[in-house]
Amino acid sequence: MNLSSVDRYVSFYYRHPNSTVSNQNKKKLDKGFAYWNQYAKAYLPYYYNNSLPVFYQIELTKLIYGSMAKMIALTQPYKHRVQLYKKLKGEIKPLEIPYILNVFLELIVITGSLNLYKFYYHYILIKFLNMFLIKK
Repeated sequence: MNLSSVDRYVSFYYRHPNSTVSNQNKKKLDKGFAYWNQYAKAYLPYYYNNSLPVFYQIELTKLIYGSMAKMIALTQPYKHRVQLYKKLKGEIKPLEIPYILNVFLELIVITGSLNLYKFYYHYILIKFLNMFLIKK
């Protein structure tokens, strides 16, 4: 096995205490809310405009569809969940939500259930990725 190491800093990250992400973390919002714009407006266009490995597609799919479901489940009341779902779907266009995932996302909109979200994320979304993305 070949191993290597880097003995110096390659990058440095500093989060300003008054940044948007810091403020959202102070409010104890879910990370999906804090990072959604980055997923939908930076990662997704980058994916469409570049030839990237399959693992990137898998991770991006988990981020997009997993975050959508969790944000919807955490939103109250029902009317706000419907509005959020429509907004999120519009922000990921031209990405189409696969039928089986859409069914569960709509059930989460109707119920607002975190337990349904957990079932969706750990069983339905992961099974979808295994069946349709990983094997290709």
